[in-house]
Amino acid sequence: MIDRMMHLAARVRPEARRPAQPPSVGHGRGGIWTFNTGMISNFYPAGSAVPGIQTEIPLNPGASGGPMFDRHGRVVGVVTAGIADAQAINFALRVDTVPKALSSVRAHCDCLVVRAPKGARIFVDGTWVGTGPEAVRIVEPGDHEVSAMVGGKRDKKKVRFPAVRRVTLSP
Repeated sequence: MIDRMMHLAARVRPEARRPAQPPSVGHGRGGIWTFNTGMISNFYPAGSAVPGIQTEIPLNPGASGGPMFDRHGRVVGVVTAGIADAQAINFALRVDTVPKALSSVRAHCDCLVVRAPKGARIFVDGTWVGTGPEAVRIVEPGDHEVSAMVGGKRDKKKVRFPAVRRVTLSP
């Protein structure tokens, strides 16, 4: 079941942003299923030490790994942690960061993996997606441009996804 949930999450477009009252589904405190709603209180952008979502959804231990949805039923995050001695301060990985943060998810997603020298800024279709040595991006099938600043020069390649799933940029 978890593999199917992660596959669903990885297929969601990363543009999904701020739901008004996102629900989350999990197995809090060992229950068969729990369903809770709450508010998003903060977004931590890509490039942050921990890019993700801070939420006030009341979650219990055991809810980690459960999806967080927007009002259209699209997965926007995966619940990861909470502050034990606080009331409803919890965190989720943004769906577009899950494949990089959880390497076991990569086999279940439509992801483009871009490798570049350590510290090189990596771009996919003109959007910064991370720094080397590796960035992972959920993309739609079709043509994409990947690039990185390597040794003061821009290395750029055109790729057709999903025929090409891994790209290496070098000086």
